[in-house]
Amino acid sequence: MEDALKELYTKNMDYKTFIEKLKRLVLNEMEDMVEHRYKVNCVISNNLKKDCLAYTKSFIEIGLSEDLVKRIYNKDKLAFFVILHELSKFYQNYLIYVCLLDSNIIKILKEKLVLNVVEEENHEEYYCDYYPNNYCNSTSEILATIYSYMDIIGIFNNIGIGFFQKEKEYIKIQMELNRKLYEVTDRNTKNCIFVNGYNIDFDEYFEQVIYVHPEWVKDYPQLSIEFYVTDDGKVLKRNNIELMKLYRESEYEEEKKYIEYLLANNKKNKIKIYS
Repeated sequence: MEDALKELYTKNMDYKTFIEKLKRLVLNEMEDMVEHRYKVNCVISNNLKKDCLAYTKSFIEIGLSEDLVKRIYNKDKLAFFVILHELSKFYQNYLIYVCLLDSNIIKILKEKLVLNVVEEENHEEYYCDYYPNNYCNSTSEILATIYSYMDIIGIFNNIGIGFFQKEKEYIKIQMELNRKLYEVTDRNTKNCIFVNGYNIDFDEYFEQVIYVHPEWVKDYPQLSIEFYVTDDGKVLKRNNIELMKLYRESEYEEEKKYIEYLLANNKKNKIKIYS
């Protein structure tokens, strides 16, 4: 990335050439992240609601807004943070797809599933926009922000382009803010989300919605450690005894580590049927 980025920020070129080189930079990073196992795509559009999007329904594509591209073309260094941020979210989506058993990644998966349910099933006048109201509670956004600000400092230092003092102060403030947000939300089983005007315990809300979506346990096998579906289609959450049984039977360290996380954060010791 660094050689390509240095060329974008230090050399003058026509806008069309710049766009092609920027797209190639993004595509190269995406291809490396998925280990060249999937065909990826990067599109530039003036119809995006945000500067940059890593589409959650398909982890293989990132969209860049024309406005963002023009800011980078005009040598705005902090604008490149947006691309790093979405590359980080793109990688999160990939790790979900390959079923990585990591507490943060599975929490991000749960957040995405809840987001889809809230947006699809709430069209009444009382519906509050879920995403912006819960942005500061989003593990996906928080971790993408932390990692991207860390990366942008190192990358620009390595290509010999420094930040102005105001830019450094802004990055420092954002890093500290998001680290504190992560400390608040990490392993916090009482973490609340804002849905339709109410603050709701996230874990309890997820348990409610997974009941009506038993297909999630099949579609996302990583959820089958915490939940399972009975022969009559009911979703059950494993209690600590069942989790310990899985732990003893498991031959995989990654799986055992995630079970340890569940055991440490399990608020209920009894099986519960969500109906």
